[in-house]
Amino acid sequence: IQKFSFLKSYLEYPALSVIDSFDFKEDNYQAAYDKLVERYTDKRLVGTHYLNKLMQFKPLTNGSPHQLRQFIDVFCVQYESLKALNIPDLADFVVFNLALKVLDPDTKRLFEDKHSKKEFPTFMDLSLFVTEQHKVASIVQAPSVSKLSTNPSYASSNVKSSKSSKQSLFTKSNVSNTQVPKGNLPQGKRTETYNVNVKCSLCQREHRISSCDKFVALNPQERLETATNLKLCYACLGSHLRSNCKSKFSCRTCKSKSHHSLLHCDQPQMPQSSNEPNNSLLVSNQCTSSTEATTNALSCHVKSPVSSHNSPTIGLLGTVQCRVLSSSGDWEKCRAVIDPASESSFITESLVQTLRLPRKKYSVDVVGVGSSSFSNNRGCVTCSIVPLHNEDPMLSVEAIVLKTISSHMPKVKLDSSLRNRFSNCQLADPEFDKPGPIDLLLGVQHFSDILSDNCAHIKGSPAALDTVFGFIIFGKVPSLHKSPISTTMFTHTPPLEDMLRRFWESEEPSHVILKTDNETQCEKFFLETTTRDSHGRYQVSLPFKDTTPPENLGSTRHVAHKRLLSLEKRLSKTPDFKQQYNANLEDYVTQGHMRPTSTNVDYLLTHHGVVKESTTTHVQVVFNASEKSNIGKSLNDFLLSGPKLQSDISQILLSFRMNPVALTCDIKQMYRCILLNPQDVQYTHILWRNDVNIPITEWELTTLPFGLTCSPYLAQQTIKQLVVDEGENFPNASKVLTSNIYVDDIVCAVPSENEAIELYNELTDLLGKGGFSLRKYSSNNVGVLSQIPDDHQESPVSFESSNCVKLLGFLWDPTSDEFGYKFSCENPVTIKRGVLSKVTPLKPVTIPRLELNGALLLSRVMGSLKDFLSTQSISEVICF
Repeated sequence: IQKFSFLKSYLEYPALSVIDSFDFKEDNYQAAYDKLVERYTDKRLVGTHYLNKLMQFKPLTNGSPHQLRQFIDVFCVQYESLKALNIPDLADFVVFNLALKVLDPDTKRLFEDKHSKKEFPTFMDLSLFVTEQHKVASIVQAPSVSKLSTNPSYASSNVKSSKSSKQSLFTKSNVSNTQVPKGNLPQGKRTETYNVNVKCSLCQREHRISSCDKFVALNPQERLETATNLKLCYACLGSHLRSNCKSKFSCRTCKSKSHHSLLHCDQPQMPQSSNEPNNSLLVSNQCTSSTEATTNALSCHVKSPVSSHNSPTIGLLGTVQCRVLSSSGDWEKCRAVIDPASESSFITESLVQTLRLPRKKYSVDVVGVGSSSFSNNRGCVTCSIVPLHNEDPMLSVEAIVLKTISSHMPKVKLDSSLRNRFSNCQLADPEFDKPGPIDLLLGVQHFSDILSDNCAHIKGSPAALDTVFGFIIFGKVPSLHKSPISTTMFTHTPPLEDMLRRFWESEEPSHVILKTDNETQCEKFFLETTTRDSHGRYQVSLPFKDTTPPENLGSTRHVAHKRLLSLEKRLSKTPDFKQQYNANLEDYVTQGHMRPTSTNVDYLLTHHGVVKESTTTHVQVVFNASEKSNIGKSLNDFLLSGPKLQSDISQILLSFRMNPVALTCDIKQMYRCILLNPQDVQYTHILWRNDVNIPITEWELTTLPFGLTCSPYLAQQTIKQLVVDEGENFPNASKVLTSNIYVDDIVCAVPSENEAIELYNELTDLLGKGGFSLRKYSSNNVGVLSQIPDDHQESPVSFESSNCVKLLGFLWDPTSDEFGYKFSCENPVTIKRGVLSKVTPLKPVTIPRLELNGALLLSRVMGSLKDFLSTQSISEVICF
């Protein structure tokens, strides 16, 4: 069954249609495979395909490199492929195919039946066969005895002439015993096969209607009206639909196959007077000439029986029902509208998803009436469509994907009399008069492809046009109710409330975060490798991309040694910075987070200091795991970064303002509280010494270092794992650590003082079970702070006269419970250009629309200045 599935996945139409009839079962695989082999190993079929490609190759318009390359890639390749088939007589094969193309379908079928066992029939075989068919056709289709004369004197002697003429055994003359009105009889009428079982639809006697005296006595437009009322075929006057007609005859006057000779009219009639019936039909013959041939089509104008002055009318666009090929090879029924005014074709998103068609990007805007444009298309797809009841022709349509193309069409239900009026035509959309959804729009690029060969059409309101799908109905039509909507080129401006709703939906942050394979792998690795020691501290392992550590990272020893010497030189110039930097690393040694090692490795981490501005300068040592080795690789290149676990900072701040009692704190040295797997410490070696007068020592970090691409994920995932392991007994603290923590900052608020004190105790106990401790506590409630040791509280920073603390990039005054923002202003700039240059740098403060507010403020200042100066005796004001 896997082979069968694999086979179908690599097939496209038409090859896929060869095995569509087989059920998707394991037993049918071999049969389906053999069927494909049988179809596509037919040398004649393959050779014909290559020959058609050669015949259809378009002539080059110029000698550009692109067109010459197209000739080489297409024409030459097809020719070599044709030669590779080793056809015995290639020249005869070419002439044979040219001759076979010009024969009619029935003759082709008979020839193929007779020579089905011959691999390569020759032109001589075809020539002999056509000669035999000519003899057979000459015997079977013997001509009738006589033809009617158009001479006026014939009207008085037609009976005598009929009796004296020789008649065929199986035919009878179309001569009537009743005189035909002068001038109304056509030049000739085709002979009819005599069948006593055929009854005339007009007089109910045993003869065809074309031989009916009553029908022949009518003028052409009356005959057409009679044929329409009796629902007869226009081509042969049979009782079937025009689309089912198998007649090969054509009009003897204009040679058109779209209508019978009795329905031909030489001159178009003038419009009828107002007292004539509204449902009469006018017949005209319109000819379209070309340099090679002239085709004639029957054109009918149907007057609407409903007065346009008293009844509501709407515009109807032509719709068709067709089938679209899906990616799995199945045909899906859909409803399309024909729009010759559209340069592009369109398809709905729902139909694309049903068909599972692959799409590509399409960045061009779609412009409609009034130059209104929209760019919210959803790509572009290529699909194949065929008529509802036929397999031919197949159109390849490239369509732009839209959420919707149009509202239901038509907008309202139409008068039921329209369906009866076109009941003798095969309709492209049998439900054209009922409102329904539109799945596809066919533009002008495909309009010429859908027109039928005879291009028959019926004029009027509405009009009908014959296409490969059937007759499409379009134009002005009466409706039962006035439509409140007018559709024009399918450009629709939605109501304001819809636009506002879509705006808020697009601005709404997404709640669904899809994880990548690497992120899923990183989470799985954490759960499988993370352990806890006897004190409850977590021990993590580095998540490598290949699940196993790299064998060779290269060497950075020379670079690390050079960076250390450069760092010492820079530290010597700033003694305070040097003292804090060394104190930071000595604290690592004191707490056991770093230890000297006797095992030297090639890959070493470089390190540098990061300064944090507060009341005193605090230095944090950061290790650079992105340092490239001599082979161009770094440690971070081999590590997974893991998924983003940080909560959204805006949600944290909103939650912080929801309750009156605030509580903030910080996890002390969060990274350094997490142990590193002893097998991974070989990747965290550094060079350092606290005095330039002693030798340089190689150290290894035993805890999670700053600077690894996976460090933020491992730290946050460890906190979440602590909640899973121990949080059952601390529900309030678990909730806060899940949604109110940003990196190592905890920011939350509760309804009352007692709840804040309880939360403080729970956070202390829960994090203590994982080896973490909390510092820098702050609150806007004095009672809460009284329960917290002074050395655990946050020291205020200077902000004018307030005691503000730093909170997620802002300044917060716990006493007044107000936020503040701090930014530095340089020397005042008095010129306009200087002021404008200072508007943009305020953006990093993250105040919403601060840049816009600055620009508006400057604009108002300049406006006020100009207004003031205009009152003075100053002729002109220039800003520079």
